[in-house]
Amino acid sequence: MNISTNSRTITFLVVCIILLAMSAGCLTMDYPASLSERPHYTLDIKTDKPLYNVTFYLPLPVRYGKPMVGSLPLAPEAFEKAGYSVSFTRFPPDRNQTRAFPGEYPVPGNEPWYVRISSDYWPNGSYRIEIVNRSALSTPALFLDTRYPIGNHSVFLPKLNFSAPQVTRKSQIVRLSSLIEYDSQTVPQTIPLYVDYITDPVAVVDIYSSIEGENQWLDGPDAWHINNYWDSFGILQTGQRHGWYPASEKTIDGKFSVGNGKYPDLSEPEWQKMMNRT
Repeated sequence: MNISTNSRTITFLVVCIILLAMSAGCLTMDYPASLSERPHYTLDIKTDKPLYNVTFYLPLPVRYGKPMVGSLPLAPEAFEKAGYSVSFTRFPPDRNQTRAFPGEYPVPGNEPWYVRISSDYWPNGSYRIEIVNRSALSTPALFLDTRYPIGNHSVFLPKLNFSAPQVTRKSQIVRLSSLIEYDSQTVPQTIPLYVDYITDPVAVVDIYSSIEGENQWLDGPDAWHINNYWDSFGILQTGQRHGWYPASEKTIDGKFSVGNGKYPDLSEPEWQKMMNRT
């Protein structure tokens, strides 16, 4: 009994010492810390009835003229599932290098890319792709520009009759912290996609895709801060379809949102120290 009691006592003391050491480490940690970025891409195709002779051309997130999720290049292999054929292309049907969609918003150095997904038989249910590319950062200079991501980070192209939202800094009568907030902006957008399939007249097909870019950092014990941008499109259709939408005044609707959350003031000494060190 004495040996067992002594063992438990020693174990308890060791655990206490470890916890105290961890607490001391937290108390002496330099902040800001734990900088990271997290681009997050999803594609979800749902149908409540089977589809036949199916072909989809769906826009991919593009950065630096290539399909990318943040710094991660996208490849067709990421979309492959049994029973489906997948490839990437810049030139789907009725689109070529010399003729863009009317009202297409220009992004210099970036052209649209599409994933082609086809199948002779598409069962009812969900085809879902999700890719998260979280990366630790050594410097705030590598944060995603979540206020102005177009031309800098992964976004869907083409955007039709689109105006990029402009964010402005919120005024602060009394400065209470080193955090900056902006008047975040969300605008509707129309993104064309190609759908071709045969199905029951009452079948419902729901297509949704999004790309989100998020920055995160620790500004003190349990003081996590986040900012992000969001780019998405979706369509809900009934019955069989053949061709591009928007077509015949049909639209693919989505939203584009920037400047969400809190931002560090990089002119503050603690952030300048990190910038200079790196």
